[in-house]
Amino acid sequence: MSFCSFSQNYKKKSVTNIDNSFIYDYLPLADGNAVKIYIASLTLATNGKEYTAEDFAEFLKVDYEELISCYKFWEQYDLIKIVSTSPLKILINEVPLLNVKPYKVEPEKYSDFTSSLQALFPQRMISISEYSQYFQIMETKKIKPEALLLIIKYCIDLKGESVNYRYILAVINDFINRDLTTFKAIESELSDYVLNSNRINEILISLGLKRKAEIEDVKLFDKWTKDYGFTLESINFAVKTLKKAKIDKLDAFLSELYSCKLFSCEEIKSYVERKEYLKELTLKINKTLSVYYEVLEPEIDTYVKNWVNKGYNEQSLLFLAQYCFKSGIRNVNYLDEQIKLLYNQGIVSFESIIKYFEQLNAENEYLLKLFKIVGINKIPVKWDRDNLATWKSWGFSESMIEKACELSYGKTSAFSYVNSVLSDWKSKNIFTVDKIPTSSQSKSSARFENEREYTQEYYDSLITKIAGTKL
Repeated sequence: MSFCSFSQNYKKKSVTNIDNSFIYDYLPLADGNAVKIYIASLTLATNGKEYTAEDFAEFLKVDYEELISCYKFWEQYDLIKIVSTSPLKILINEVPLLNVKPYKVEPEKYSDFTSSLQALFPQRMISISEYSQYFQIMETKKIKPEALLLIIKYCIDLKGESVNYRYILAVINDFINRDLTTFKAIESELSDYVLNSNRINEILISLGLKRKAEIEDVKLFDKWTKDYGFTLESINFAVKTLKKAKIDKLDAFLSELYSCKLFSCEEIKSYVERKEYLKELTLKINKTLSVYYEVLEPEIDTYVKNWVNKGYNEQSLLFLAQYCFKSGIRNVNYLDEQIKLLYNQGIVSFESIIKYFEQLNAENEYLLKLFKIVGINKIPVKWDRDNLATWKSWGFSESMIEKACELSYGKTSAFSYVNSVLSDWKSKNIFTVDKIPTSSQSKSSARFENEREYTQEYYDSLITKIAGTKL
């Protein structure tokens, strides 16, 4: 389907009909390209020939920007409705009665203005419709001719003599909307524009953009410097970190820095380095988990940034990711749950994590020994470890616990029976077995403190042993 079609209120016909109202009322308002584009669009909508907007502009030998500009010109008179700009879709309406005629003034009133204006464009003739719109602005907005000429000259300096007059009108309206209508106010503003345009041009070159600064770019520069408070040095530093990018990406980056209250080059450098570190760390974690996410920002913002802020370093996070991988649960959410469990127990440093895993491994091995004593075959789970911790909190040594397990051999729900035995002993103040020392756990802890040298093989072996064990 072509980008150009009729609205429902336009009756389709086999020929291209041009309403007389268009010829009498609207044609004098427009330049040649606007008329050419409107009539060609009527024909295209009539015969339904397949064209993209870009192909249509090439067919008419006009720039794509000129095509859009002309459609916007006709839209203000309700002849055209722009439904979307990406991709471009327009509807052609019935030609309405023109409510506002071209503005007419006595020729002598602005004779000096017209002469000066035409002198600014030696390569083309100013159309009556263009003069008419300038006259209307001066009459209705009370802006002086010399002030208007100042703006027009600025546009020529910025875009060249081929600048479209609709662009000039947009700049003029921007000044009017900001209540800048006197020669002095416009001159002062334009002096800033010229200065900032030069600065913006340097920024555009650094971004790898081959175009000159436009009024919207200058507005962005004002926002960065006046509203946000960035210095030119900081802006240029931010540009260097982005390398090649569009101006809107730079604007988004500076807005991001502003929201974080980071203004100096040193602060920006640290922020960028941290972002890069978090990105690289996230990629390593995902590789260890054997998962892939095309967009990393949500994972970084939701998980990785919080883990790092809690004090977990790369070594700790990759160790825990490897634990999750070997446990068969390979997702970031599960890793986050394990980190929360550790953090709530104050286990953050790599040394404390290793110590915790060693403790888990020791408890599991001891529980397997107890299972053998009571005559059951199972894998230790959290409930078993909680029971063991409870018995020890009651003051029972391992030898006493093993003795209770011996008495529970062959019983139904053996560990529940161990609970009953130990509870009975506790009530009777029975806590020792002759000739069995009670300091083995403290000696084990002391031995761990004196042995801090481990190999990667040891880490891998420890994870393999703990894999599948819920923390």
